[in-house]
Amino acid sequence: MNRIGRYLIAFIMACSAVTFATLTTAAPAQAANCSVGWSPYGNQQVSNVFISDGTPFRVGPYASCSLISTYPAWSDAKYHCDYYNANGVWWTHLNLTNWNTNGWAKSSDIRSGLPVVTYFC
Repeated sequence: MNRIGRYLIAFIMACSAVTFATLTTAAPAQAANCSVGWSPYGNQQVSNVFISDGTPFRVGPYASCSLISTYPAWSDAKYHCDYYNANGVWWTHLNLTNWNTNGWAKSSDIRSGLPVVTYFC
């Protein structure tokens, strides 16, 4: 094989390696959207909203969104709407009337049967 042929093969192999490395490199994780829009569609008053004490209440519908605080099971709330996030998790937007605080809790942390009608954010 002549010198030009060897350089051509080396060039093709180098290009293939760069293409493979580019295709197999994982894309960076998408940042959570902590500012999902919501409306007080339901606005249903509910007592003893959470399943257990210490339920995390967040500024957005992702576990990575900032924590507002944790609240006790006996919290009263006005139900606003539900949101299915990109991670496949349902979240519920509420106004905790004991503290007049709006935020998000995982729907799985809310007592079953709540609300009677589901509204989507």
